[in-house]
Amino acid sequence: MATSTCPYCHQSVKAIDEICENCGIVLTSPIFISSQTTTPTSTQATCPHCREPIKASEEICENCGMVLQPAGALSTTDLPTAVMQEQCPRCQEPRRPNKKFCARCGYRFGEADVGSTQAQPVVQNRTAPLLGRVLNSRYKVNQTIGEGGMGSVYLAEDLILKRQVVIKALLSDDDPDLVAQSVKEREFLAAIKHSNIVSIYDFITENKRGYIVMEHVHGKTLEQIMEEQGKPFEAADAIRYILGILPAFSYLAKLQLVYCDFKPQNVMLEKLKDGTQIVKLIDLGTVIKYERRPRDVYGTHGFYALEAVRAPSPETDLYTICRTLAYLVSAMDLADPVFGMPPSEHYKAFRDYPALYRLLCKGTHTQPARRFHSAEDLADQLAGVLRQIEGGTASVPINSHLFVSSVLTTTGKLGLRGEAALDEKDKAIVPLRSGDQALRSGNLQRALELYQKALTVNSKSIDALARCAEVLVEQEDYINALTMITRLQQLVPGHWKVA
Repeated sequence: MATSTCPYCHQSVKAIDEICENCGIVLTSPIFISSQTTTPTSTQATCPHCREPIKASEEICENCGMVLQPAGALSTTDLPTAVMQEQCPRCQEPRRPNKKFCARCGYRFGEADVGSTQAQPVVQNRTAPLLGRVLNSRYKVNQTIGEGGMGSVYLAEDLILKRQVVIKALLSDDDPDLVAQSVKEREFLAAIKHSNIVSIYDFITENKRGYIVMEHVHGKTLEQIMEEQGKPFEAADAIRYILGILPAFSYLAKLQLVYCDFKPQNVMLEKLKDGTQIVKLIDLGTVIKYERRPRDVYGTHGFYALEAVRAPSPETDLYTICRTLAYLVSAMDLADPVFGMPPSEHYKAFRDYPALYRLLCKGTHTQPARRFHSAEDLADQLAGVLRQIEGGTASVPINSHLFVSSVLTTTGKLGLRGEAALDEKDKAIVPLRSGDQALRSGNLQRALELYQKALTVNSKSIDALARCAEVLVEQEDYINALTMITRLQQLVPGHWKVA
């Protein structure tokens, strides 16, 4: 199973630890995992969270998503008697040898370790109050705007350039060299320049602390907006936000960078001075350089892909984006399921927009090879889904290379819909066009004959199979319609046209 290391001090931690016992950083949000593995055993085990059976070689529980405790990790039964008698005075968690912090609540043990009951809460010692202070003779700290496992966040004023900035504390430690190393490891972020990504202005160290200075984005996160409105986003709005942020992921992929922790909390809708809005990634603290087996990776429970525990990549970022979109339109329970998609009947948005559901199923497929492999590919299909959704609204134009302009079918069992454009490269394009003309005139039988003729020309025509299925549904021939849909699913699983 996977061993875990603290992203700051790089000491070993148990996967179930909430606090690093060496440096005191909070580990639970976001989750971080290292890919180093130990020799699996044949012992049958159960997940410590949901108690479901797991294999000894599994690194994450497929039922609840919990990162499993590393094999051979030190448990309380392994500790010497004298050490086990020493407990944290706050939560009574047994202390392990030579550890400075309690793994459960974060209390910092005093210098007189053995038998001492004196401890200080790590939350009060990780970062000293900065309000009113001027860092690096330039940044005046005015307000605390957040604090999490990856560091405290402050709103400050740049006294030289006269602008507001955001300052994030990277690490507080007794070792200045460790602080300098932490800052050095993040300096590659300054090279990221994209309109949909928050800008990095500066890296500074002061005393025993490191800080990152970032652009202040004026707006609200998608999570905040969703909480304020008290319901999920309309599907079209959520899709537009995701389409707006996908160019940032295309850019990161070209730089061989992995974002790792995309979620509604990390994307902000910024209102510009001209009244327009733009979506931005606002937290680069979890960005890593892509490598096959990275030392530390990050993610949030319910959003990351199963294989991201071992090998995060630009493609696992796309999985996380699809899970985020699914949550934005449904507010679904991220623990049911932890991976993939719930049944469509459980949430209204998935029932109302089957093409969107199909796309999300493809994007979160259990087999990585069957997902999207580039941000451009995801954007192209997602734009098609958006056009289909908006094309089902009266008076909304649907001009697109994916949809036929001003074509709406208003009668029949399928109701109002936007008509997906034919693939002009299809060998059966001629009978397909004729079939569409017959369909628009209401001659279903003639349309079906022409679509079937198209299949004799090209048996793998996505458009011919889809059109046949639609007509057969109109004719209430559900058995043959299902046959066509099944062939489509086998031919192009997860394609947005397969609805």
